[in-house]
This record gives sequence, structure tokens and C-alpha cells, in this order.
Amino acid sequence: MWLLRVIEAAGYSADSYSGRGMYGRKCIAVFTDGIGDGGYRGALASIVEAAEDCAEAAAILRGIVTDEWGKNGTVIYWPDVEWLE
Repeated sequence: MWLLRVIEAAGYSADSYSGRGMYGRKCIAVFTDGIGDGGYRGALASIVEAAEDCAEAAAILRGIVTDEWGKNGTVIYWPDVEWLE
């Protein structure tokens, strides 16, 4: 899966997440703590920079949703990209 490759190339770990309105369906996500990694903006910038080309970068940006995670964190997720166990 290309998105997993890009996330790992950026130095992040992908995980599964079921966001609002997903009714238990799991998708690819990246959890950020909001402090040590520059927050979700820093994580997203790193992920986009790791894309192989402009088309990949555009697909990353086009599909994202964010939710608050804990006190300072944010989860970045792609609800249209299914998490395969």
C-alpha cells in the first residue's frame, strides 16, 4: 500500500483508527502527541515531503481528516483508505 510506504519513509508508524461516522470501519492513521514531533502539522509536512511525486502528495492532502487525541495530540487519518489487518 503506497500510503503505508510514504508514512514509514517519513519516520512515522501507521496504525488503525475508526473515526467519527465510520461505524467501526478501520482506516490508516498516524497519531501525533502535539509536542515532541511538531504536532500534526509537522507530521503531515514530513509525510507529504516523503511522497514520490506531486500526484502522491496531492492524494495525501486530499484525503485527510483530523481529530483531537487526548490532551495535546491529534490523529491524522484517511477514512477512504481501509486498514487491512
